[in-house]
Amino acid sequence: MVSVVLMLPVLVLGGVQWGVEPAFPQPGLKLVQQTVTPGKGVFLVASSEMRDPRFSQTVVLLLAHGEGGTLGLIINRASEIPLSEVLTELENPGLESQFLFFGGPVGLDGLLFLMRTDLEPERATQVMEDVYFSGDRALLEELLGQDQDSRDLRVYLGQAGWAPGQLENELAGGSWDLVRADTHTVFEKDLKDIWLDLSGPPEIPRFIVQGGVQARHLVSVCLPFCLYLKQALKAYPLRGGPANHLR
Repeated sequence: MVSVVLMLPVLVLGGVQWGVEPAFPQPGLKLVQQTVTPGKGVFLVASSEMRDPRFSQTVVLLLAHGEGGTLGLIINRASEIPLSEVLTELENPGLESQFLFFGGPVGLDGLLFLMRTDLEPERATQVMEDVYFSGDRALLEELLGQDQDSRDLRVYLGQAGWAPGQLENELAGGSWDLVRADTHTVFEKDLKDIWLDLSGPPEIPRFIVQGGVQARHLVSVCLPFCLYLKQALKAYPLRGGPANHLR
């Protein structure tokens, strides 16, 4: 009896072999398997195991996480409420074209906002890189007076909050996946694409891809190659008998 061991193909993309440790540092594509823990600057991505309909297919940006609990904002839910209806005392025509985003089911009587800026603002807390959050009304009015649009400023009604230990229990139950957050997703990506892009195929391990290539592009290359390999093995008998028993 001849035993045959099939090894997964090694993909060569941009000079880097997927599944093989490079012999020297690569300036372009870099693949890093996810090892993310809860903390500010991390996305919570609702999984298929999510049972709370309020968070179905949501992506939450964590703003704070610690012994006192967890605070976050849903980033892929918009409302149809223009800012002009909430900030009625501000005389700014630009508010008519800007809408509130829905940050979560907690604290629906208050506003939080995310801003993207190269300069660290006062009365705000850094979340990641050039992204800060605040609930300071004076700062919000100042930013709106500078005609900031949704590419640099997003105002959220409500928030997502967890008591101490609550998020850990939900993570253990499989309700959430953790993904390192990025500025582009928060401010520029189409809302309807955010959850789909971050959730990915559940049966295929996801990777963080640095260098501009997304994991789904790797999958689109790998799967056809595996199917081709299967067909090739069926067509050409291996020593010891044909391989048409492969499934």
